Amino acid sequence: MAVKRGAIHAALILGLIAMLLPFWWVLAASLSSTSHLLNFPASLWPEWKFSTYAQAWAEAPWGQYFGNTLLIAACTVVLTLITSTLAGFALAFSRSRIAPILFGVIIATMFVPQETTLIPLYLLMARLNWLNTYIAQIVPWAATAFGVLLMRQFLLSFPSELVDAAAIDGATGLGFLRWVCLPNLKPAIVTVGLFSFLGSWSAFLWPLLITDNPARRPIEVGLQTFVSENGVNYPLYSAAAVITVVPVILLFIWLQRYIVESVARSGMTG
Repeated sequence: MAVKRGAIHAALILGLIAMLLPFWWVLAASLSSTSHLLNFPASLWPEWKFSTYAQAWAEAPWGQYFGNTLLIAACTVVLTLITSTLAGFALAFSRSRIAPILFGVIIATMFVPQETTLIPLYLLMARLNWLNTYIAQIVPWAATAFGVLLMRQFLLSFPSELVDAAAIDGATGLGFLRWVCLPNLKPAIVTVGLFSFLGSWSAFLWPLLITDNPARRPIEVGLQTFVSENGVNYPLYSAAAVITVVPVILLFIWLQRYIVESVARSGMTG
């Protein structure tokens, strides 16, 4: 048993190193000079040149990019939580025979590559005159199959006695959702909201296609523009990449315990 536990711990440590090494390399590159990075053999230890961050921040409107991204992400999260909660509640407690079919259709959309929907979505946004707007970056992602799945599975873990008791007390469906379900849905709400936020924060291809105005572009498109405008400067690239990714890493670390709890309670672990 001890040998097995040690092997598991060793495998986990190796996996952790494999995941952290790329980020450490980017961080080290952002704190080093170009000549230091091009040395052979390469060094994983930085030179601690923090001036690169000041230079990277000064050469792009990062404040505007952050503001755009936070606005888009916040609106997307709110809409995703509303649609996921309502749809998950309906699918979890509906006695209609069509509910399982609808749930199957929703889950099937998870297997459709996003790239196949870009052209129809773009044409729709053009007809609605939503090109170069925030709304075009929010509405198409205001509902997700993953959010509906997680909410439904989480709600299915509620004891059936709660539903019967609420019905006896005369509670409506929305009343049961408001007073019984929502107070106990915090882990699922945080998880769906976090994944929606991360998806919106890291969005690149769709905002790149739908906008050509820097004033409406989010941070990932801003990062690509920054790279294309600054020539071959690896420390500067790396500093800009760290600037864009650190906020979401800190947010994920802060909220990760809710993800573990929601997955455990939803029964999605098997």
